[in-house]
Amino acid sequence: MRVLLLGLTGAGKTTVAKIIAEKHNFNLVEADDEVIKLNGGWPDDEKIIDKYFEVTNDRVLDLDSILYVISWLTPKGIKEFYDRGFLIIELHANFDELLKRKMARDGMSDEERERFGENYKGYVQDILSDETRKKFTLSLDTTYLTPEEILARVDEVIVEQSMKQTLYIVTGLPFSGKTTLSKELIQRFGFEIASVDEMLDKGHYVVETMSYDDWGVVYDQAFEKLEQLLKDSKTVIFDGGSLKKNERQALKNVAERLGIAWKLIWVNTPVSEIIERRKKNLTTQERDQLEDVTMEKALGMFEEPTSDENFMPFNSTMNVDDWIKENI
Repeated sequence: MRVLLLGLTGAGKTTVAKIIAEKHNFNLVEADDEVIKLNGGWPDDEKIIDKYFEVTNDRVLDLDSILYVISWLTPKGIKEFYDRGFLIIELHANFDELLKRKMARDGMSDEERERFGENYKGYVQDILSDETRKKFTLSLDTTYLTPEEILARVDEVIVEQSMKQTLYIVTGLPFSGKTTLSKELIQRFGFEIASVDEMLDKGHYVVETMSYDDWGVVYDQAFEKLEQLLKDSKTVIFDGGSLKKNERQALKNVAERLGIAWKLIWVNTPVSEIIERRKKNLTTQERDQLEDVTMEKALGMFEEPTSDENFMPFNSTMNVDDWIKENI
C-alpha cells in the first residue's frame, strides 16, 4: 500500500505519521525533511522549495510501501498521486486552530502569520474543493480532535483499505478449472487478472518448445503486471499454475512487501476428472490442448498445498455462490 498524507502545518500529520509508518511497516518520507536534505537547510526562495518538492514527488511516486507526508500539492499533483494508486488522506482544521498549533510549536512573525493566512486560503480553495476531495479516501477535520482521535481515525481507514485489496493466487493442475473460476470472480467483482497464459499468447510461444529462459521471461512479465496492478490499488487474481510451493510463496512475498492481503485458492479437481476433461477438449477445442509430455510434466511438478499455506479449496462439486459468499 502507498499512502499520501496531506495537510497544512498544524493539521496533525506529524502527530500520526511516525506511529502509522511503524505500525504498518511503511517507509516514511516527509517532504519538508527532503527539501532540507537537498538544500542543506530550509530555502528562503519559494521557487527552490517548489523545485525540491517536485523532485521528491517524482521519486516517491515509484516507491513501494510508502507513507509520504506533505503540506501542499496542486490539484494536478493530487490527481497524479491518485492515478498512481496512492491512498490519499487529507487533514485540515479551521484557521484559528491551525494558527494556535503552529504558534505553540514554532512561533511566527507578523510576516509569517500573514503568509500562513494566504496559504490557508489557497489550500481551502484548491485542495478542499469538491472536485479535488473526490480523490481523498479520508478528508478529516481535526479542529476539535485530540491527537489520539486523529491517529485512531487514520489508522482505521488504512486498515479498512488494506483489507479490501487482496491478491488471489489460484493454483491447480491444467484443466482443473482455474481459469473458469477466475473468470467468474472477474465477472462478479471486477477484479483484475495477471495471467501467465496472457503472456504466452502475447509472445506467441509454443509451450512444448519453450526453453528455461523463455519461461523466465514469461513469468517476469506476469509478475511485472501483477506488481503494477497491486500498486494501482487493484484486487488481482494471479492465474499462473503456481504448481510449486516456492512459486506460491514468491507471490505471497510480493503482496506482503506491498502491505496487501493474499488468499490462496486451490482448485483441487481429481486427476481422473482432469484426464477426462483433457480428452473431451480434443474434440471441443474449448482451450489450447496440451501435449502429453507437457501434461505429464505438470502432474510430476505439482506440489499440493499443505495446511501451513492456508489455502481455500474449490472444486466443481461445490456450489459457486455459497463458496464465494464464504471465501471472497
